Amino acid sequence: THRARFLPERLRQDNAAFLDHHLDPKAAGLYKALLIGSRAGINSKTLEQYKATGCMHLLAISGLHMGLLGLMITMSFMWLMKRSNALILRWHVPTVATLLSLPFLVGYAFIAGLNTPVIRAMIMAILFLFAVVLRRQRSLVHVVAAAALILLWFRPLALFTVSFQLSFTAVLAITFIYPNLLALFNRKDKIDKEKISRLTKLFQYVKGAFMVSTAATLGSLPFMLYHFNRFSPVGPLANLLVEPMLCFWALPIGLAAV
Repeated sequence: THRARFLPERLRQDNAAFLDHHLDPKAAGLYKALLIGSRAGINSKTLEQYKATGCMHLLAISGLHMGLLGLMITMSFMWLMKRSNALILRWHVPTVATLLSLPFLVGYAFIAGLNTPVIRAMIMAILFLFAVVLRRQRSLVHVVAAAALILLWFRPLALFTVSFQLSFTAVLAITFIYPNLLALFNRKDKIDKEKISRLTKLFQYVKGAFMVSTAATLGSLPFMLYHFNRFSPVGPLANLLVEPMLCFWALPIGLAAV
């Protein structure tokens, strides 16, 4: 029982040692923040640069981490299960693969320290996966509300913490503001879908990512000003440049490594 109780912390320390052993100190510090939620290895100058550019949230375990990890594990299980004709005929493979990824998300949350952002991300990822299983994934507002209710049930005082306020307002802003921004710009940019080029598709993706970052910034702006008396006007643009390198390169490889 004693060993099981401290197993997540031992795994966390083992992963930290693994990163320290294989990477230079600066890269190891960033990866420890990205993967296990520890900023102890990041120097104050680097932290200030992330704050000044509005990218500080990238150094915290978030729904992005949980969502990406859940996607990687689900896709891996789907690939394995589709090797068997018997499983394909007997079970709905995407549903089973989604459910099998849940224990890994819970385990990763323990390794990442189980602080408020991690718990919020874990609850939202689990609820979203269940929504996918139940074919209710379009009801994102209900998923956010359920995650907040569950978190506050166990930690009522989390309502007054900076991480709770910033994380939930950012997600709600993306839910409500982003569709309006998308509809506004789509009305102005009427594109023939049959003649759309790869360059146009790339532009549409970049524009959508920029609007998501803008919506999150607008939603969290009041709390940023209240708690820190500062905000970054270049935040949406900086996130547009930094997030792809983390989401599509550093984060997936780091998760696979640990």
